[in-house]
Amino acid sequence: MNNVNCKLDKDSYAKNENITLTYYGYFEDSNDIGDLRIDFTVYKLINGENDFENLTEVDFENPENISSFSEGLYYVTIKENEEMSSFKDSIVFSINESGEYELFVAIGGSTYNHPYGGTQTFSFPITITE
Repeated sequence: MNNVNCKLDKDSYAKNENITLTYYGYFEDSNDIGDLRIDFTVYKLINGENDFENLTEVDFENPENISSFSEGLYYVTIKENEEMSSFKDSIVFSINESGEYELFVAIGGSTYNHPYGGTQTFSFPITITE
């Protein structure tokens, strides 16, 4: 899977300021039927390293669109058994503690013509200031 991407509106925010993650893309065969979702989590950096033991919980502007595997592991279903037409949408969230963070994002999908699908991963540094 290619032709999918995501971006943040900037890389430094104040505590509780809205952070906008925009994701978008298209498929070569837009008539193919399949599923597509975006998974994401935020890690706090401790001495420059991800703290994998303690995922960062975030606050969402529209929590009704967000699902969670467990605390700190979130996902949004973009398409479910639908034509793989182009897509563009955003997730807005905030972090309420200052520090250095890393946002990890995976956009994955599979279709009838490509049952093994694919995944694109992205990571973004985020600085939260007082």
